[in-house]
Amino acid sequence: MSVEEMKQCVASRLDSMEMHADSDDNDDDGEDWDEIDEDFAMNEPIPCLFQSKNCTNSLGSLEKAILHLKHHHNLDFLELKLVHKMDCYLFIKLINYIRKHNVSPEDILQCITSSKGDNTKLPWSSDEFMKPQIPNDPWLMYDYDDIEESVEDCPPLNGVHHVNVEHGRITMSQEHYASLLSQVKVLTQKLEEKNAEIDMRNEDIAQMRHLMQDMLNKKEEDEEGENKTRRHDKYYFNSYEDAHIHAEMIKDTVRTESYKSAILNNKSLFNNKHVIDVGAGTGILSIFAAQAGAAKVFAIEKSDIAYETIDIIRKNKYDSQIEVYHKLLEDVELPVESVDIIISEWMGYFLLFETMIDSVIDARNRFLKPDGVVCPNRFTLSLCGAYAEGMRQLCFSTLFMHTAHHSLNVSRGH
Repeated sequence: MSVEEMKQCVASRLDSMEMHADSDDNDDDGEDWDEIDEDFAMNEPIPCLFQSKNCTNSLGSLEKAILHLKHHHNLDFLELKLVHKMDCYLFIKLINYIRKHNVSPEDILQCITSSKGDNTKLPWSSDEFMKPQIPNDPWLMYDYDDIEESVEDCPPLNGVHHVNVEHGRITMSQEHYASLLSQVKVLTQKLEEKNAEIDMRNEDIAQMRHLMQDMLNKKEEDEEGENKTRRHDKYYFNSYEDAHIHAEMIKDTVRTESYKSAILNNKSLFNNKHVIDVGAGTGILSIFAAQAGAAKVFAIEKSDIAYETIDIIRKNKYDSQIEVYHKLLEDVELPVESVDIIISEWMGYFLLFETMIDSVIDARNRFLKPDGVVCPNRFTLSLCGAYAEGMRQLCFSTLFMHTAHHSLNVSRGH
């Protein structure tokens, strides 16, 4: 309910009542409203809504007047609410529309049929009908939102319905029969709504089951993947959380200076370009790229050293150029479709020890432009045979210690 609708509803009810309370009595808690409703219910007969159409009936309460419209004029306000979705505002507008234009019940039913469920097409849908046409109109005092309870609790117009049973046949008044038909219609509508609600709930449950099964399957696949590849091994990434291992790598001046020279001596290559740093560590290569003029550097680092990296970049005032992603490269979604350069220090012992090359390849396949650059992009692994008698003795001594326990002979034969 909007504020404007609330104002209109309150104004309509205020205009329909003569409230002669003392203007200084502003501390009441709404008792005057209840007293006015009670006066109408107890003392004032309620004339039929179609009194202008030669219906002279007056009823003892608004609830009985509602039933009178249903049984004598075939205008069922309860059905209008449950089936045709009429709310309290349309109820107020309908009352004022009837008062203003002196329409018949048949006219109202024809308008409802013609609207085909679109209440905005009803001739009384305009806000002009929020204004009461008759001062103190008791019909505007009716709480239409509670019509289900008030009508169901109201006894029949002519007292208790009588049913005759004779020779196995049941007879009843036409009024009673029409009342039962209306109740069946209303209950059928309620049953359909409940069934539709149950169907929706069952669909939600099925979707939740499917989602949970997908999540379990994905978890099993992820766990299987973690067992197969070192990149998803938490112990692998935990080994790079300690700042000491990164300090050792940075202290390797040959390594660090080589990267610095390669990047800063090629500023024209990096100037105003988008760069990915795969396995950024403390962000040293990302900073070099920013110094070379890169427009944006996306530093990807899965281990928790990434939190230190963010502080390092901020303290060196490169946070406007470098954006840190604390996640796997395979899980990263970048704000750009492609990048110009990929930099990474993925080499480990014996070149391939750290097994990051597949992440670099994935970054190339997903993000690198066709004419993009991977830096470094060429490696040479040189192997040379060597012999050291002391090392040989140490290896065989260690092997002998571990195998002697199992009664195995690994000594060389002559």
